[in-house]
Amino acid sequence: EQSYVALLPGSRSGEVARLLPVMLNAVNHLLITQPQLRFLIPAINAQRAEQIRTFIATQTPSIQAHIQVIKNTKRTGFCRLDDHGRRKRFEQVGVC
Repeated sequence: EQSYVALLPGSRSGEVARLLPVMLNAVNHLLITQPQLRFLIPAINAQRAEQIRTFIATQTPSIQAHIQVIKNTKRTGFCRLDDHGRRKRFEQVGVC
């Protein structure tokens, strides 16, 4: 069963430049023990999507295959589960 993890490096160029390399390093380590994971990265606009894709291109093809850049819109939904397995909304990102 695939599990999805949202990587949220930010919406500003500087944030992405600082945070995404650290996150991609974590992705590399996580995939060693949890190869079923898939990673989603929302991009606020085309420029940020291109910046994110440039960072992803520096990774090995096997890591690249586990990462997807998605357009961040109000319809993009990310949810988390509470301690009882119920969905909780991340209002700032979208709806579940």
